[in-house]
Amino acid sequence: MKKITTDEPVAVNAGDGFVVGNAKGEGHSAVRTGKGDVEGGNSSAIRTYVGDAKGGNYSAVLTAEGDAEGGDSSAIRTHEGDAKSGDNSAVRTHEGNAKGGYSSAVRTGVGNAEGGGYSAVLTADGNAKGGDYSAVLTAEGDAEGGDNSAIRTYEGNAKGGDSSAVRTGVGNAEGGGYSAVLTADGDAEGGDNSAIRTYEGNAKGGDSSAVRTGVGNAEGGGYSAVLTADGDAEGGDNSAIRTHVGNAKGGDYSAVRTYVGNAKGGDYSVARTSKGNAEGGDYSAVLGTQCKIGDNSVGLCIDNSGNPTEIVVSCEKTVPITYGNQSSNWCEDDATEEAIKLLKANGYRVVKDD
Repeated sequence: MKKITTDEPVAVNAGDGFVVGNAKGEGHSAVRTGKGDVEGGNSSAIRTYVGDAKGGNYSAVLTAEGDAEGGDSSAIRTHEGDAKSGDNSAVRTHEGNAKGGYSSAVRTGVGNAEGGGYSAVLTADGNAKGGDYSAVLTAEGDAEGGDNSAIRTYEGNAKGGDSSAVRTGVGNAEGGGYSAVLTADGDAEGGDNSAIRTYEGNAKGGDSSAVRTGVGNAEGGGYSAVLTADGDAEGGDNSAIRTHVGNAKGGDYSAVRTYVGNAKGGDYSVARTSKGNAEGGDYSAVLGTQCKIGDNSVGLCIDNSGNPTEIVVSCEKTVPITYGNQSSNWCEDDATEEAIKLLKANGYRVVKDD
């Protein structure tokens, strides 16, 4: 084996063709060997076929079988081995790990890919990780990005920071505040001011979020819209809560709706279920097979066929109302007047005893 070095910015070559030997150059050098390790300084072009290749900043580094490493603002390429570079670089390997710094493009086929902030990171089979303001994609593996990032994987977990778009097919998806989070089969979670969507799994969002799942539980914070088809739905204050089969729960100033299950709202809420118990706080309107209300509220109890069975009211001043075969005390307010109009429109004979 022979070793060739130079201290001058000139071309260094271990020989023509695939020659065995290590080659080393300083800055501003062109370094080439067939089988062996090659190393160059800054602003160099480094090439080997079987062996490790290393360059400094502003370098082009290529090897077929071995590790490739470059500094900042470099182009790094290997086929089988790890590829690593600094900031503002392009990093590519086929089988192995690829790592880049800030503002880098990082690509591998089988292995892990990692980039810093402001990076584009892609792998087919492995984990992909990017920093803030990054685009991160993998087919089979976990994908993670920082704030203000776009994160995508097909089979694996996807995680993003604030203000991110997070997408996976099979796995869990998580985003921070102001994020869009979607998965088909797995749990989806987002922070405040987020849009959260999954088909089979649990969905959870923070305040001021839109939360949607098909089969699973859905939970949102205050000022949220929460919907699931088969599972429990829960929201905080000032929320809209909807499920088809399951329990629905909302805080104050909320609209709560389920078809089969219990519906519960806080103060100043409306709670509606077709087959289950309905409960509201003060100043609420509820409808269900069993009605529980707070102060200054009204409830309409129905049977399993949806027919009214009882009206319950709680208010400071009531007025006797008779409709059909029912007679009960209603609150003396504008809501009662509107309810009487509705009953009459549906064919009921209503008598108000002043």
